[in-house]
Amino acid sequence: MKAIRISHTDAREQGFTLVEVMVTVVVLAILLTVAIPGFDNFIRNSRLQGATQDVRAALALARSEAVRLRQSVSVCGDGGGACSGGTGWNAGLLVVVDASNEVVRRWDGVANAAVTSSVARLSFDSTGSLSTAQSIQVAVDTEQRCVRLRISGQSFADEGGC
Repeated sequence: MKAIRISHTDAREQGFTLVEVMVTVVVLAILLTVAIPGFDNFIRNSRLQGATQDVRAALALARSEAVRLRQSVSVCGDGGGACSGGTGWNAGLLVVVDASNEVVRRWDGVANAAVTSSVARLSFDSTGSLSTAQSIQVAVDTEQRCVRLRISGQSFADEGGC
């Protein structure tokens, strides 16, 4: 039978030294310190973009439903399944047929996003037009976007407040 010999150098090569582990921890700490603020900005911008897209999607749906149904359709803030009557639309958005108050679609509010309209209800007539140009402000923390509506019913978003 042959004897197996383990040399001292083989035993040393099986793990990491304390110095190697400490250097790795320090490098990871530095990387995380640099990455976390950028990740916060990424989350904030994602929420802002999501809330802005929700507003524009609700406006586009209301406009197309008004033309399809040949009657007035509105976008308003969600007040528990009915229009809230206020200009703060943080709880979500509703697309509502004006004549019957039937809810066509509901959007939940985006976390930490403030959606504010200049009016309580934006109504599109049977041609998909508005009576006056309007704007809706979407904000997350200090970042803001302004969704502007032309009288024709077309919407576009600008960076910054309204």
